[in-house]
Amino acid sequence: FRHHNPPYGFKVQNGKLVVNKQELKICRIVVDFMGRQKRPVREMAREFIRREIKKRRGHVKWGYLVVQQIFKRWNGKI
Repeated sequence: FRHHNPPYGFKVQNGKLVVNKQELKICRIVVDFMGRQKRPVREMAREFIRREIKKRRGHVKWGYLVVQQIFKRWNGKI
């Protein structure tokens, strides 16, 4: 893997992308909330902030674009 940061839900191990199990839990929540429950992306971002769920680098502030990218990457795959 040659990029600086792996996509959310993955980590680099021995130069290859592998699933990050802790981040995958967040990805499943996003897919369930937005895909199955048909809830808006901004509401999901606000919910993560309310629950104080931290992003990869320890920040609690979730932007709707980050949540949207997670949904696009993982919808239909988990």
